[in-house]
Amino acid sequence: MSEPTEDQHTLVGLYVVDALDGEERHRFEEHLAGCAACTAEVTEFRATTGRLSNLMAENPPPGLRSAILERVSGTRQVSPVVQTDELADRRSRSARRFVAPVLAVAASVIALVLGFGWMRSHQAFDRQQAIAQVLSAADATNVSMTGDGGGALRVVYSPGLDRTVVVADGLADLPSDRTYALWFIGPEGAEEAALFRTEDGQVTRVLERTPQGFDALGVTNEPAGGSAVPTEPILMQAPIDPTV
Repeated sequence: MSEPTEDQHTLVGLYVVDALDGEERHRFEEHLAGCAACTAEVTEFRATTGRLSNLMAENPPPGLRSAILERVSGTRQVSPVVQTDELADRRSRSARRFVAPVLAVAASVIALVLGFGWMRSHQAFDRQQAIAQVLSAADATNVSMTGDGGGALRVVYSPGLDRTVVVADGLADLPSDRTYALWFIGPEGAEEAALFRTEDGQVTRVLERTPQGFDALGVTNEPAGGSAVPTEPILMQAPIDPTV
């Protein structure tokens, strides 16, 4: 078996949509027999093409059958005499002209869908990793806030990582024209640190900053898009040590 090459790894999409010629397909299948990564990708691609075909399937328009029959009735039924090899060659060229663009588009769509799925999975993994790092950091500071209207907000920040994790639970879901705002509050006023909306009362956010230098945290209900300063009463707040 030939040694796998980087080029063979890139042929998964074309293989699944049957866009490789005989020799290319043979070489790729030799590679596939010994490559677990490509085997997994082929399985994923095939599952995706199945989902795409179900999503894109449409019933033919009502007049299509009658239109085809009408065209058939006016079409000469006896083909001109053509040598067998020439006829086969014409059919092959015609099929290639039709199939190649379709396969190219299908491969592009599949690559886009899988690429987007991989990107989202990768982003979710990075986010979970960032949360775990902050929560387990040796210098992590944990601040809890509750409000009169119910719900709770927990803010955990690590100066060493320069990151803050915000976790809300039980907060009321706001209408589309409103948002929650988290404020870092200090002697010179309040600074908007994050905007967030809850789903079923919950949300988790990771901020690339910490409230060091401020002496309190606060949450308000603001217009969508946020505000330069708090425009509504503070729903919940908690003091923090500005030196930590």
